Amino acid sequence: MHIRKQLLSLFLVMGLMMSAVAGIAADQKEIRSDHFILSYAPETKRSQDIITAAERYYDSIAKELGYSRYDKFWTWDKRCHIYVYASRQEYQKATGAFAWAGGHANLKQRKIYTYVDASEEDFLKTTLPHEIAHLIFADFVGLSIGQALWLHEGIAMRAEQIRKEDLLRLGKKLFLQQKYIPLRTLVEIKQIPFSITSNEVAVFYAEALMVVSCLMDQYPMRCFISFCYDIRDKYPVEEAIRRNYSTYGIQTMNDLEQAIVKNARIL
Repeated sequence: MHIRKQLLSLFLVMGLMMSAVAGIAADQKEIRSDHFILSYAPETKRSQDIITAAERYYDSIAKELGYSRYDKFWTWDKRCHIYVYASRQEYQKATGAFAWAGGHANLKQRKIYTYVDASEEDFLKTTLPHEIAHLIFADFVGLSIGQALWLHEGIAMRAEQIRKEDLLRLGKKLFLQQKYIPLRTLVEIKQIPFSITSNEVAVFYAEALMVVSCLMDQYPMRCFISFCYDIRDKYPVEEAIRRNYSTYGIQTMNDLEQAIVKNARIL
């Protein structure tokens, strides 16, 4: 997929905390799996593909984070509910979503919302894994998006099947050319403003992905999970880095930036 199209589609996953209050139409159908309930409009042609893909992403993301050992989570009445509306108009009316949104998740209620037109390949490979990753990460670590937007988005982008590789290439270029956002600035970003340009949002996502990938891939996973718990418990980011990565020579933001540059050279 062309990178410009990918940048535009990044905005589809920015409605994470919208709350859907309207009900589902009476003609909605429903299918269930181990961890998901899919309520969908009769027009939905790929309902089985959606719930099958959701289970696959649940398994892969949970395994990577170490969440899979808690095998009683997301079952029975705790399953994640995915709602697929018949049209963009019905989706917007029911959820109050922005006109540009192709889907969003409510982390507190463990629900994902989208509509038929969005339920094609891009949705299956981008929005769906992205939102499931947000939900699992929030569930497992107990870390809200507002506490660490960059962490959440880095985790969510790793789960995607289409945009990830392009953003890794962009992130590698940014770090090797020393054009990245300083980490002290990155970790203070709490939300993405609507005035931001597509290039700026791409830089944010690419850098978040690079930082998270370095922390997860180059060091023991237990360090990353403990680091996330420390962020949840309101430790300053630099202190959380020192507490969990000092054994590996990373004690400051500057140390972490250099480690990411080193990692970028071998990607």
